[in-house]
Amino acid sequence: MRDEEVAEQTGHPLSGVVQRRHHKGIALAVRQKRLWTAAEERLLGTAPDVEIAARLKRTLKGVAARRCRLKRARVGPPIVWSPEEEALLGTMSDAKLARKLGRSKSAVRFRRRRLGIRIFAPLMRAWTPEDDKLLGSRPDAEVAQLLGRSLGAVWHRRIAQGIRPCARQRRQARAGQARGARHHRQGGHYGLYTEAEERLLGKMPDAELAQRLGRTPFSIQARRIALGIAKYDAKLHQWTAAENALLGKMTDGEVAKRLGLTQSAVAHRRRRLRLPVRFAHRKPWTPEEDALLGTASDTEIALRLGRHCSTVCIRRQKLGIPNWYWIRRLKGRERRL
Repeated sequence: MRDEEVAEQTGHPLSGVVQRRHHKGIALAVRQKRLWTAAEERLLGTAPDVEIAARLKRTLKGVAARRCRLKRARVGPPIVWSPEEEALLGTMSDAKLARKLGRSKSAVRFRRRRLGIRIFAPLMRAWTPEDDKLLGSRPDAEVAQLLGRSLGAVWHRRIAQGIRPCARQRRQARAGQARGARHHRQGGHYGLYTEAEERLLGKMPDAELAQRLGRTPFSIQARRIALGIAKYDAKLHQWTAAENALLGKMTDGEVAKRLGLTQSAVAHRRRRLRLPVRFAHRKPWTPEEDALLGTASDTEIALRLGRHCSTVCIRRQKLGIPNWYWIRRLKGRERRL
């Protein structure tokens, strides 16, 4: 039978039934979805979808989707648009007009597109020839203020039309560049390295070379890595068999603290040896703890075991143990019967 029927008869939650069936490797004996029979398909297109959905006890959406898939015409009075309804297209959003006319949103959108009416967008204003004449005649900021548009919209429109900025705007841009050049630091590098500076990379620590060249340590490190130059006085840790034995039995942070290494170096070594990671917050489940699951609420068992409530719930569902509340409910139903 279907998982929903098993859950209803046993009192287990649907998720618990599905997880238990997957855990046991049991395949579905029946399909979860109702298949369409030949007799049901012959009814499609012979009456309105609402009547067929009620007769077959299916959803209206499912009947309409199956009819469209079989490429059968819709049965019912034709949908006629009045001139008053067509006059409302584009004056409001398609969803709002659909609610007002009692039609679907897709029908309103299809009719609007068929008549070539633009979508309603109050924040999007069409550019008129009079607006385009102002572009390039004065700075973009003044045009935006005159038209009540944003500066970015005016700039994009002028670029799209291939119009150069006015002479006053070009003079303002050159003046701004000159003012910015006066604030540049004298002797600035601006990301350029000379051959003499590149020869020093890797010959001393990055911090010392950065102080010597007047650069940041991150800039020195990035340039050295880009050129493939090894770090100065790089110390490679030689792993012993005793140190390898610690990996996977302790957390990476504990091993790193014990050996004086970085946590990333320990994790890299553990992954290279294909050892599983050990989490500090995870505790293995004992048979005694598993036996307590389902005997009380998950909150009470979590407090008793010192675990999180969600951890207890996930463990119980993984073992296919029903919820304590469902067990009480099922027992109460048996007493009443």
